[in-house]
Parts: sequence; C-alpha cells; structure tokens
Amino acid sequence: LFAALAILVAPGVASPQTKTETQLGGWDLAGFIEPWLRFFGENPNGDRTPGLRDAKLEEYRDINTGLYLEGLRLRIFRPAEAYSFQISGKDWGLKTQEFFLLGERLGQWQAGFDWDQMRHIYSTNSQSLYTVFGQNIFILPNPRPPLQQWNSGEGWSCTEASAGTRQGCDGQIAQQWYTGRVFFKLSPTPNLDLSAEYTRIYKDGQRPIGIAFGSPGGTFAELVQPIDQTIHEFRIRGSWQSPMVQLQWGTTSSVFVNGFNWLRADNPCNPTTAGCPAPGSTGQFGTLSLPPNNQAYTVNIAGGINLPLRTRVNASLAYQVRLQNQDFQQQTYSNGLVAANPSLQLPQSSLHGNVQSFLFNLDVTSRPLPVPVTFSLKYRLYNLMDFSHTPVFSAFLIKDQNAVSPGRERAGRYDFQRQNASLDGRWQVSPSAALTLGVGLEAFN
Repeated sequence: LFAALAILVAPGVASPQTKTETQLGGWDLAGFIEPWLRFFGENPNGDRTPGLRDAKLEEYRDINTGLYLEGLRLRIFRPAEAYSFQISGKDWGLKTQEFFLLGERLGQWQAGFDWDQMRHIYSTNSQSLYTVFGQNIFILPNPRPPLQQWNSGEGWSCTEASAGTRQGCDGQIAQQWYTGRVFFKLSPTPNLDLSAEYTRIYKDGQRPIGIAFGSPGGTFAELVQPIDQTIHEFRIRGSWQSPMVQLQWGTTSSVFVNGFNWLRADNPCNPTTAGCPAPGSTGQFGTLSLPPNNQAYTVNIAGGINLPLRTRVNASLAYQVRLQNQDFQQQTYSNGLVAANPSLQLPQSSLHGNVQSFLFNLDVTSRPLPVPVTFSLKYRLYNLMDFSHTPVFSAFLIKDQNAVSPGRERAGRYDFQRQNASLDGRWQVSPSAALTLGVGLEAFN
C-alpha cells in the first residue's frame, strides 16, 4: 500500500493550484481552483494477480486515472462581510465527489446546499456458482455444481456464464451512497434562531449476505444483498435565550424506503447433490426478508433556567413514534407445504407496528451556602410503549420440511419503563480533594 501511494502522489500526479483574490464592483473575490491529472507508471498492486488487492487499496476511495478537480473554493463577499456567497468542493469527476453552496447575511439568515458521495468496495474479483443474479433472485445451474466446488471457492467467470443472464460480471461488490442536504437558518431577533433542514440519502449497490437453507442441520450460501434504499429526513429546530432562560425545541421526521423487501436463492442441496449434509431434505430455494419500510417521528423540547441561590435547573423531554407495516413473508414457499397445511397460513398479513417512546430528564444543581458545597438532583424516565399487533401462530414448519409443529405460539412484544434518580452533596475539601455523599435509585418494570 505504501509503494502504491508513493507512485500515486509522487511521479503520477500533476496539480497546478490557482489562487485568486480580487475585487468586482464592490465585492471581494477570494479562493482557489486545484485541478489534478493522475496516471500510473505501473500497476499500484505490483506484479500480483490483478484484483486481489484492488479492493483494499480503493475500499473507500475512487482512484481513477485522468483529469479531475481535487479542490475548489470560491467566495465572494462584501468588504464588511455583511453578505457572502461561497462554492466549494473536492474530487469532482470521481465517485467520492463533494460540493457545497452557501449564502449568508451575517447575523440574520443562512441558506445552503451540500452534496456528498461515498462508496465502499467489498471485493473486486468475486465469483459465484449462481449463474443468474436477477437483482434479488439467484438461480443455480441444473444439475447443481458438486459440493467440492463450493468448498474450493471456485465460481463461474463472466465468460463462462451464459450471455445475458449474469449481471455485474466485473466481479465487483460495492455500495454507493449519495447524500444531499438543503438547509435554511433564520435569526429574526438577536435571541431567537430558527432552522429547517431536509436530507436525502440514497444507497445503491450490493453487500455480502448469508442465507440458510433448512437450518439447523441444513446448508448455507453466501450471496450479495441488492441495495436500493432511500432515507428522507426533515428537521425543524428553534432556540430562544435570555440571560436567565434558555429554550430549544424541534421536530424530526424520518422515512426509510427499501426497493427490495426480500431475497430468494436456489438451494445447492436440492435436488440431491453429492456431499450435502442431508441431500434433498430441504426446500428447493430459500427466501430471506430484508430491512422493511418504516417511519419515525420525534418531538423534543429542552431548556434551562437560572434561579436564586446559585441554582440551575435543566430539563428535556422527547416523544417518538415509530411505524412499520411491511407485508410478512410466508413460512415457506417450497413444495406446496402451505397449501397442504392450512394451519401454516399467517394469522395476519403484516405487523401493524407502532412503537412509541417517552424520555424525560431533570438536572438541578445548587450552591446555596457560603461554604464550597454543591447539591445535585438528577432524574431520568424512559418509557417504551409497544402498540403493535401480537400475532398468534397456529403452527410452525420445521426446517422447511413436511414436519409441522402444532400449537398456538404468540409473538411476544413487551413494554418497559426505566427510572433513575440520584441526590448527593459534594464538599470541596481542598483544591485537590472533595467528598461526596449521596443516594441513588434505579427501577425497571
């Protein structure tokens, strides 16, 4: 890695940086532009097999060759800084690019937009025995490859896979994040601040994931989970302050959307394959649930007040609602077992998930006496309330086989409440020593 970086930053990079500072019609202009031209005199990984070390070298970076913008910062402003506008960024033209826009009236308002890209490479030379990577569906050739080929790590190369069936044949497993944020801040009076912010994060790509077939006692396979996820977050904040009282409040709304709710793959041990732990005893494929769509909404308020006798009171309160109602997956999709056993039908189609939480904190400190003694009172209450449905299952399927376990089983969901309180006094005996005496309580229901 050190040798690769030496080649990268020493003989292989040209970077003419241009700085400027001038005036345009009563405005000052300052900044710099830094274009780079990158090339490799040799493979940064040396004479090793191409691809074996690329994933670690480029794990969180994009080291493409050619011309790109390493850095940029241009700022135009009034001489007294009353108004200013700025554009900045780095890595323009790469998969890790960032840029930032900002406009400001000093002490009154601020508005901006920023964009950030990040990628994570897991592998650059991956192979698989699955010849069809259909987004979230994985299909094996028939007949199945022998188990020895699975254990050896050998897979089909891109040239061996049938044309048009294999996706992502470059062997790379990676995910890319695209984060955009727009915000606005307003200060209508010296002691009042208001702000609003919207953030959108989009995730695309794949990551390694394992799936079990008929476990325990079955077999496993490693696949790639398709990623097509979007997070929307909207925040509103406000604060007000005076010499005696400080107050903050806000709301947050978060929505998560997953483009893939499940993943399905052929079972390498069905039909019967030599060397399997239990040939042909489990379903012909397995299905795995992926992170469900969900929402969360939060309201919070916090404040502090200065009282006589050198007393300070701080308190905060937060209330959150989390919702999730993604459709359940069936107990099995194999061998017609659900049709043959009506008791395996799900008791409801989805969770109707509704979890709410309440958090309260109180902190009081006081030094009412002329001697160096400080009294402290702390109290914390956290209450989790689960209003989700509690489905009762009539029967369970054992290891995706014909064995059915009868009986009513309830999917338990539990509320709980936790309280913590403490009261103590602290005497500063000397600058280097203090004595504290107190009592504490913790209650959990």
